[in-house]
Amino acid sequence: MPHLVRGGLRHDRWLETEGRAPLDLPADAIADLRTTGNVLSVFEVTETLSAERVAIALTAAPGKKEPDHTAYAVFARAAVEGLGISITKTQGNTIDAAANLLHYDLTIGTAGKLLEFAAIIAGVPIVPITKKRVGELLKVGFESGQLDHARNSFLCAKVNAQIPTR
Repeated sequence: MPHLVRGGLRHDRWLETEGRAPLDLPADAIADLRTTGNVLSVFEVTETLSAERVAIALTAAPGKKEPDHTAYAVFARAAVEGLGISITKTQGNTIDAAANLLHYDLTIGTAGKLLEFAAIIAGVPIVPITKKRVGELLKVGFESGQLDHARNSFLCAKVNAQIPTR
């Protein structure tokens, strides 16, 4: 069964959401589900692309200057389909080329549908990654070439990544 991941979550916003009805979720949790044009960005988790790797790619976005804590949630694609939310494969825009190939847009459409989707997230574990661990994973990602150091050279330098010269 295929699984999707939503990264860029704040773990503390989701601590008391399990078992709550969509309308009873804390309002702050919804801030992690920002849409653009009624669309929400997610990635497919595979044997070669872990949820953690997606979360790190999102923390390394161009313009980010510091490693920071983050969190992610992995959920069944079927749960999204069960809500009638359209899932469309699109090109991602992270600094991880492999992650970009497994990017999907969820067409949420309405605030009610967003709350229903939030209930899916509230029903699965929210996996936190500490600021220190994010820094370590960024360094590994830049050094291995998984993360394009040219698209965020400031953050690459901040985590002391050693990029081989050719």
